[in-house]
Amino acid sequence: MAVTIPESHRDLSAGPVNLVLTTLMPDGQPQSTHFQSVDLAVTFRYTVRKAS
Repeated sequence: MAVTIPESHRDLSAGPVNLVLTTLMPDGQPQSTHFQSVDLAVTFRYTVRKAS
């Protein structure tokens, strides 16, 4: 599902953006990934985890 960024928030994508995406592992521990100046697409799949 594509989402259009509202005009009021478009300036956020105009320059370098640093982002940390944090999710919870099945045991409750956080799993964080750092993104810097990249295009990001997020999907929600409950059966796939990042390798430790």
